[in-house]
Amino acid sequence: MGKLTEYVEECLQKQIKKDIDKIKKERKDKEAEATLSDAEIKVFNDRIAAAQSQTEKDYLLKLLGFFQYCTVCTHVGKFTHPDSRIIINDAGSWTNNGFVVTSNVNCIKDIVCSSSAYMPVAKFLQLELEDGRMLLEHLLESDQKVLNNLGQFGIQKNDIFKAIHSLPSITVKATEKILKQVYFPVKEGSYHLLTVMPASSLMETLKVRIDQRIRENWASYNKKSDRYGQPCSRIPNRAVIYFGGTKPQNISTLNNSNGGKAYLLEALPPEFSNQAVRLPKRNFFQETISFRSVEVLLNHLHKLFKIQWNNVHIRNGIKQTIDQIIDECIFRSDQIRQFPVGWSQEEKYRALPLAQKIWLDDFYTDKRKNVDWIDSISEEFARWLDISYKRAARKESVKLEDAELKFFKYRMKSILREEMRNA
Repeated sequence: MGKLTEYVEECLQKQIKKDIDKIKKERKDKEAEATLSDAEIKVFNDRIAAAQSQTEKDYLLKLLGFFQYCTVCTHVGKFTHPDSRIIINDAGSWTNNGFVVTSNVNCIKDIVCSSSAYMPVAKFLQLELEDGRMLLEHLLESDQKVLNNLGQFGIQKNDIFKAIHSLPSITVKATEKILKQVYFPVKEGSYHLLTVMPASSLMETLKVRIDQRIRENWASYNKKSDRYGQPCSRIPNRAVIYFGGTKPQNISTLNNSNGGKAYLLEALPPEFSNQAVRLPKRNFFQETISFRSVEVLLNHLHKLFKIQWNNVHIRNGIKQTIDQIIDECIFRSDQIRQFPVGWSQEEKYRALPLAQKIWLDDFYTDKRKNVDWIDSISEEFARWLDISYKRAARKESVKLEDAELKFFKYRMKSILREEMRNA
């Protein structure tokens, strides 16, 4: 539990500095008004000495005594209205029914403090330990390792249990008129009046996961990063919303830790435009699949090829990367099939191989059932992937032997056959 020990020691030093700075300011203000007597100077010096002599035990006992002013929760009414006093803690058991609700997500618990002066207590409870879980969770479970770790500072288990039991319990019996409400029908002529409560814990969990994706995305394009060339993803059209204005700490600790910022996702179905797809005249892979769309995957493939070891993890990594490149090809082929049936019959597409016409144009739906064309498509894919890989790796490219090209062909053939079975 190194993180806990380091955190306590760091916070103690900050607290000592804060207390001493406060005492020195008081002394300076008094000196500006009048000359201090020897007795008054001694009082200030004694206070500074007392502040410097504080121990981890003193600091922790002070924090434990403030637990009673912090409420653990998942939903906070202040996100909707600053005057709301309703808070809810969803402590329901884990479910997996497909809905985006707190019981379906491993959410970070939020904490509401009765005053911003108790924010250090909330940050202490929300400290993430080595296992990725908050200190609060370990305390609620009476984790022996955590209790022993705190015991090293002279804290008794009874003091910890007393502090945990002092955390306020939440009982919500009525809503507030300042919060938004909806009429939810339950049967003919009957309804429930429901209050819409923002789930701050879900908002924070969403922000953490999106921020992680953003960092991975940047790292995948940064040649100095260990993640350079690895697959990444992004969430487009995000919006940012701010809660609390200049005082985000007055809403909740999670809101304060984010500076009042949260993300909103676009709630619209994706739009695919056929105009962005280039219909192939001679070769689908060379003309329709842009190098840019697979460049990151090709760079990742190159990194795997350069690894000297040959074990199951490396082989699986190569297979997964090739499958992702194939997914891009399949996606583009699906887009082309959205064009009017028979598009490949036009004179300008005369040079397009028959196998590719069968695959890409629904005019050949009947011929597509005879899967002989898959072999030709798979072979062309292997050649294209070999050329594209050399273009991405340039002079550093690894020479691919027949075995690798056969594997490229095999993966494409397997996926196309599976696609035809499911069609």
